[in-house]
Amino acid sequence: MKSPSLTCQCLAWAVAAAVFAAPTAGAEEPLHLAGLLKAIRDRNPTIAGASDRRAAAQIRIGRARALDDPFATVMVEDVPPALRGGMPMVRFQATQMVPWPGKRDRMATVAERESDAAAAHVDTTVLDAVTQGKRLYYQLYLNSEARRINRDQRTIVDALVDVANGRLGAGVGGHHDVLKMQTETTMLDDGLIMLRADRVEMAAMVNALLDRPASAPVGEPVASWSPAITADRDKIVSAALERRPELREMAAMGAAERAMADVARREYYPDVMVGGLYDLRPLHMFYDPAALNGRQVPRFTRITDPGVIAQLAAIKARLYPEP
Repeated sequence: MKSPSLTCQCLAWAVAAAVFAAPTAGAEEPLHLAGLLKAIRDRNPTIAGASDRRAAAQIRIGRARALDDPFATVMVEDVPPALRGGMPMVRFQATQMVPWPGKRDRMATVAERESDAAAAHVDTTVLDAVTQGKRLYYQLYLNSEARRINRDQRTIVDALVDVANGRLGAGVGGHHDVLKMQTETTMLDDGLIMLRADRVEMAAMVNALLDRPASAPVGEPVASWSPAITADRDKIVSAALERRPELREMAAMGAAERAMADVARREYYPDVMVGGLYDLRPLHMFYDPAALNGRQVPRFTRITDPGVIAQLAAIKARLYPEP
């Protein structure tokens, strides 16, 4: 009859073989904290997006101080005269809206405060990404140490399994001793599987911070500890109030809202539209005599003909009737 302890032992060794056949991350280049943080600052897409928004906000400052785009038109009439006859004309017109004095300066102030808020948001984004990178780095280090301890314990348990099997073979031990050791081996193997799964998840999160594929290799972290500091509540609060980028961002946003209110108060003042108009007509129409009923009438000459005066008076009466 086959011994049940032998069956359990075979099963345990099969699980262990499957676990240790899995690829490890030890072959990759070691992960250093300083290098990781620099890579996050250089490659993180969230930081890059915040930096682009800051650059766009800075550009809007100059645009806020500039005048609106001028408006230019060109109009033609009866050109060419050979097609329609009449009096050919080309008209050029240009206009420019000029805001009330002080409006553009106040709009530029709004843009400057929004730019300050965007710059503070960049610092906030960098701080968040760096904090997350540090947290993942030390989680990876703890995971690495946990896997090392698991392997050391596995070595000890393997030795105890051999001892238990030897005692059983010598008739001085029982099956329950072997089963205990084999159960411990299986629990260690299960723990190692979970630790490796956790590492894969943490490595994917590191790659997300670095804008890399989730399966990109991440080396084992090298221990790096910050120097110990003495925590003083008042100093910590004072430093947070002075240097916390979220507070600077909120202060800049508040200043931008106040500047926008100042701009709104100026909206009651009218803007001024300035422009110019130039008509281009053939010169001959100014000095060539005009013809009326077969008679030549010089231009820019006082009209004395009673018949012409009567016709003009009738036209005036039709256009501008007496009230």
